[in-house]
Amino acid sequence: MIPGVSAVHDLHIWRLSQHKSLASVHVVHVPPEDSSVVDLAKVTKTINECFQAYGIHAATIQPEIIRPNNRQADAGRAV
Repeated sequence: MIPGVSAVHDLHIWRLSQHKSLASVHVVHVPPEDSSVVDLAKVTKTINECFQAYGIHAATIQPEIIRPNNRQADAGRAV
């Protein structure tokens, strides 16, 4: 579990060659109300470290940011 990440979808992992694996993922990020771009950068770094722990050294992360004060409006959005 990564703090600030409420959901993950469209996760794809594949081998480019015998020694190189790639990944792409959509991450739903719910930052604290007082957060900044730095918070998202920390979350992205943590996700990349998780991929690297499994030998995946190239990952594309698509953040989907939901602000806490907009959760009601976003609740009906299909994820």
